[in-house]
Amino acid sequence: MSAVPSVSNQSNGSVKPDFSNVPVASLESLRLRLTQLTHSLAKLSDAMQQSQSLPHWSSLQNQFNVILSQLTSLSRTLDSNYEVLRGTNVFPTVDFPTTQQEGLLTTLLRKKPLPDVSDWINDSYSRSEASDVRKDDEFSSWCIGVSEEAMKGYTFEGYLTQKEIDDGVELGPEFAHEDSEENSGPVPGLGLSQMLRFVYQGADWQT
Repeated sequence: MSAVPSVSNQSNGSVKPDFSNVPVASLESLRLRLTQLTHSLAKLSDAMQQSQSLPHWSSLQNQFNVILSQLTSLSRTLDSNYEVLRGTNVFPTVDFPTTQQEGLLTTLLRKKPLPDVSDWINDSYSRSEASDVRKDDEFSSWCIGVSEEAMKGYTFEGYLTQKEIDDGVELGPEFAHEDSEENSGPVPGLGLSQMLRFVYQGADWQT
C-alpha cells in the first residue's frame, strides 16, 4: 500500500495504528467483486470438467450471464475507484508464481492475520496498555527528589564529608597544601640543551 498507517497516541497510554489513510472501503468492494467472479469461474470450470458430456446449454447460458454481470460490476468498481487504486501498490505483483506458490498466495491474500500473528498483536496491545508513560515520569521525579535530598548531606570538594566539616574535623599534615612562594607563579621554560638532555637521558630538567 502506498499509504502507510500512522500510529496515534491515546490519552490512556495505549498505542493503536491509524488506518484512516488506507482506502479500506474501495479495496473491500473490489475484493468482494473479485471473490464472486472467482467462485463463478471455478464453478463453471468444475461443471465442464467433471461430467463426461457438456452441461445443458441453458445452464451454461445462466452461468455465463452471471459471469458477465459480475465482470460488469467489477469494471464499474474499478472505474469509480480509479484515482484511489492508481496510487495503491498491489502485493503480490503479476509476476508472482501463482501455480508453484498457491499456498503462499492464499496466505498473503488472507483478510485476517494468521492465528499466531493475531495472538502476537493482541499481546503487544495488552503490554502497551499496561505500561503508563506517566508512571515513568512520576518515578523519575521521585528519583530526582531523593537524589537532591541525599546530596544535601555531602560535600563534593576536598577530603571531608559535610558532617565531618560541621563537627570540626581537621585534615592531617599529609593532606595539607603547600602554598610556598617557590611553587607559586608560572613554571620557567626549558632551554634546548635541557630538552635534549631529558629526551635522550631521561634526566630531570631541574637538576
